[in-house]
Amino acid sequence: MRLLPIILFASILTGPLRGQDAAYLAQFDAFQKASGTEAMQRSAMEAMMDVQEQDPDVDKEFLKRFRKEVLGRLGELNAEIAVLYYERFSLEELQEMTRFYETPLGRKLARENPGLVEGSTRIGAAWGQRVATEVLEGMR
Repeated sequence: MRLLPIILFASILTGPLRGQDAAYLAQFDAFQKASGTEAMQRSAMEAMMDVQEQDPDVDKEFLKRFRKEVLGRLGELNAEIAVLYYERFSLEELQEMTRFYETPLGRKLARENPGLVEGSTRIGAAWGQRVATEVLEGMR
Protein backbone atom coordinates (compact mmCIF):
# COMPACT_ATOMS: atom_id res chain seq x y z
CA MET A 1 0.00 0.00 0.00
CA ARG A 2 2.85 2.41 0.80
CA LEU A 3 4.42 1.60 -2.57
CA LEU A 4 1.48 3.02 -4.55
CA PRO A 5 2.21 6.72 -3.81
CA ILE A 6 5.87 6.19 -4.73
CA ILE A 7 4.88 4.58 -8.03
CA LEU A 8 2.45 7.41 -8.75
CA PHE A 9 5.06 10.01 -7.85
CA ALA A 10 7.64 8.35 -10.09
CA SER A 11 5.18 8.14 -12.97
CA ILE A 12 4.50 11.84 -12.66
CA LEU A 13 8.16 12.69 -12.83
CA THR A 14 8.70 10.45 -15.83
CA GLY A 15 5.51 11.61 -17.54
CA PRO A 16 4.75 15.14 -18.70
CA LEU A 17 7.57 16.74 -16.68
CA ARG A 18 10.42 14.59 -17.96
CA GLY A 19 13.40 16.58 -19.18
CA GLN A 20 12.53 19.74 -17.27
CA ASP A 21 11.26 18.02 -14.15
CA ALA A 22 13.88 19.13 -11.65
CA ALA A 23 14.00 22.75 -12.83
CA TYR A 24 10.24 23.00 -13.16
CA LEU A 25 9.53 21.39 -9.78
CA ALA A 26 12.08 23.68 -8.11
CA GLN A 27 10.47 26.72 -9.73
CA PHE A 28 7.00 25.48 -8.81
CA ASP A 29 8.14 25.16 -5.20
CA ALA A 30 9.45 28.75 -5.29
CA PHE A 31 6.15 29.90 -6.81
CA GLN A 32 4.13 28.06 -4.14
CA LYS A 33 6.15 29.73 -1.38
CA ALA A 34 6.14 33.22 -2.94
CA SER A 35 2.41 33.16 -3.71
CA GLY A 36 1.50 31.94 -0.24
CA THR A 37 -0.15 28.87 -1.76
CA GLU A 38 1.99 26.50 0.26
CA ALA A 39 0.94 28.10 3.56
CA MET A 40 -2.73 28.23 2.51
CA GLN A 41 -2.62 24.58 1.46
CA ARG A 42 -1.15 23.49 4.80
CA SER A 43 -3.62 25.67 6.72
CA ALA A 44 -6.61 24.33 4.76
CA MET A 45 -5.55 20.73 5.32
CA GLU A 46 -5.05 21.31 9.03
CA ALA A 47 -8.46 23.01 9.26
CA MET A 48 -10.15 20.06 7.51
CA MET A 49 -8.47 17.62 9.87
CA ASP A 50 -9.47 19.76 12.88
CA VAL A 51 -13.09 19.45 11.73
CA GLN A 52 -12.70 15.68 11.40
CA GLU A 53 -11.33 15.51 14.96
CA GLN A 54 -14.63 16.90 16.22
CA ASP A 55 -16.48 13.88 14.82
CA PRO A 56 -16.87 11.35 17.64
CA ASP A 57 -17.16 8.51 15.10
CA VAL A 58 -13.69 9.09 13.65
CA ASP A 59 -10.83 7.10 15.16
CA LYS A 60 -8.51 9.57 16.92
CA GLU A 61 -5.39 7.44 16.45
CA PHE A 62 -6.10 7.23 12.73
CA LEU A 63 -6.47 11.02 12.53
CA LYS A 64 -3.22 11.55 14.42
CA ARG A 65 -1.32 9.28 12.04
CA PHE A 66 -3.14 10.61 8.99
CA ARG A 67 -2.32 14.23 9.91
CA LYS A 68 1.35 13.36 10.31
CA GLU A 69 1.46 11.51 6.98
CA VAL A 70 -0.45 14.14 5.02
CA LEU A 71 1.52 17.10 6.33
CA GLY A 72 4.79 15.23 5.90
CA ARG A 73 4.05 14.27 2.32
CA LEU A 74 2.80 17.52 0.82
CA GLY A 75 5.71 17.36 -1.60
CA GLU A 76 4.07 14.38 -3.30
CA LEU A 77 0.81 16.28 -3.67
CA ASN A 78 2.60 19.34 -4.99
CA ALA A 79 4.45 17.24 -7.57
CA GLU A 80 1.07 16.14 -8.89
CA ILE A 81 -0.29 19.69 -8.82
CA ALA A 82 2.84 20.87 -10.64
CA VAL A 83 1.73 18.77 -13.63
CA LEU A 84 -1.37 20.99 -13.95
CA TYR A 85 0.84 24.07 -14.07
CA TYR A 86 3.26 22.38 -16.48
CA GLU A 87 0.39 21.75 -18.88
CA ARG A 88 -0.61 25.43 -18.78
CA PHE A 89 2.52 27.49 -18.07
CA SER A 90 6.05 27.36 -19.42
CA LEU A 91 9.00 27.48 -17.06
CA GLU A 92 9.54 31.10 -18.08
CA GLU A 93 5.91 31.99 -17.30
CA LEU A 94 6.15 30.30 -13.92
CA GLN A 95 9.34 32.27 -13.22
CA GLU A 96 7.55 35.50 -14.17
CA MET A 97 4.60 34.68 -11.88
CA THR A 98 7.05 33.99 -9.06
CA ARG A 99 8.77 37.33 -9.68
CA PHE A 100 5.38 39.06 -9.43
CA TYR A 101 4.77 37.51 -6.01
CA GLU A 102 8.17 38.80 -4.92
CA THR A 103 7.09 42.41 -5.61
CA PRO A 104 5.37 44.56 -2.97
CA LEU A 105 1.99 44.14 -4.71
CA GLY A 106 2.51 40.39 -5.11
CA ARG A 107 3.42 40.03 -1.43
CA LYS A 108 0.29 42.02 -0.52
CA LEU A 109 -1.85 39.74 -2.70
CA ALA A 110 -0.29 36.66 -1.10
CA ARG A 111 -0.94 38.12 2.36
CA GLU A 112 -4.54 39.11 1.59
CA ASN A 113 -5.50 36.05 -0.45
CA PRO A 114 -6.48 33.78 2.48
CA GLY A 115 -8.90 36.42 3.76
CA LEU A 116 -10.24 36.97 0.25
CA VAL A 117 -10.85 33.25 -0.21
CA GLU A 118 -12.49 32.93 3.21
CA GLY A 119 -14.64 36.00 2.64
CA SER A 120 -15.60 34.90 -0.86
CA THR A 121 -16.55 31.46 0.44
CA ARG A 122 -18.70 32.98 3.18
CA ILE A 123 -20.36 35.42 0.74
CA GLY A 124 -20.94 32.61 -1.78
CA ALA A 125 -22.52 30.37 0.84
CA ALA A 126 -24.86 33.14 2.02
CA TRP A 127 -25.75 34.02 -1.57
CA GLY A 128 -26.45 30.36 -2.40
CA GLN A 129 -28.67 30.09 0.65
CA ARG A 130 -30.65 33.16 -0.45
CA VAL A 131 -31.08 31.79 -3.97
CA ALA A 132 -32.16 28.40 -2.60
CA THR A 133 -34.72 30.10 -0.35
CA GLU A 134 -36.09 32.09 -3.29
CA VAL A 135 -36.35 28.97 -5.45
CA LEU A 136 -38.13 27.06 -2.67
CA GLU A 137 -40.54 29.95 -2.10
CA GLY A 138 -41.22 30.09 -5.85
CA MET A 139 -42.11 26.40 -5.83
CA ARG A 140 -44.86 26.85 -3.23
